[in-house]
Amino acid sequence: LSGISSILFFSFYLISNNDYFFLIFKFIFIFFLFNIFFGKVFLGDSGSYFLGIIISSLSLYNYNNNIVSAGFLACLLSYPCIEITFTIIRRLNLKSNPLKPDNKHLHNFLFDFFKTKFNDLLIANSLTGSLILIIFSLPPMFIYLLYFDKSTLSYWYVFLIQLFIYFYLYGSLSNMLLKK
Repeated sequence: LSGISSILFFSFYLISNNDYFFLIFKFIFIFFLFNIFFGKVFLGDSGSYFLGIIISSLSLYNYNNNIVSAGFLACLLSYPCIEITFTIIRRLNLKSNPLKPDNKHLHNFLFDFFKTKFNDLLIANSLTGSLILIIFSLPPMFIYLLYFDKSTLSYWYVFLIQLFIYFYLYGSLSNMLLKK
């Protein structure tokens, strides 16, 4: 979450040139780096919910004021959006409570995969967060930096690719890990 939040605030800074976005980006990015290298500090539920409400509020505000496009936001926030939507559908399909927690998320499967490969929790955690960031949040920022356009159709194409990658990884890793 800290990686996705960092990319979001940096992207908002690039688009708006608002120094507050850059300040928030710096704080969250330092937290992200500290977590990647040391893994000793966690956002927890309160930090996650706080960032979630800030991100959703700013995203809606920026969309409603034509500062960013829906495609840009869909692409930038693809991982949490796909994950929560798929989780609710999966749980309803299995006739289980969609509000009860489980460990059947892509990030859990990635973590378990890296944990078995490297036998190190910090490496597994860092690789999981970094891979999710690279696949699901960096592409829209790079598209913006290449085209300086926040409404290009390219964002929707990348979102579809991200959706495909999500389901491919989820299916592959869940099958592999459940067979063990």
